[in-house]
Amino acid sequence: MLFPTVNFGIFFLIVFCGNWFLNQYNTQKKIFLLAVSYFFYATWDPQFLVLLLSCSFANYAIGLLIEKFKVKDRSAFRWDKIFLWIGIIL
Repeated sequence: MLFPTVNFGIFFLIVFCGNWFLNQYNTQKKIFLLAVSYFFYATWDPQFLVLLLSCSFANYAIGLLIEKFKVKDRSAFRWDKIFLWIGIIL
């Protein structure tokens, strides 16, 4: 879907209105924007959607690991920094 097309204009209008109506429901708004973002990328080339989904889920899991292994003692071994660099490299 190219930006200067009627299809994108309709898509943008739907996303704008959906975002406007879900503005007071923060969690639902985030899920909606994530879903329409994946849909937007899928209309260009579905092969990249698989790559985008796998990177999204991997980085989400790494974020959970960072939170789990976060330590307050700065002198201890820092697993959270190792997971951070793994996420950056991905």
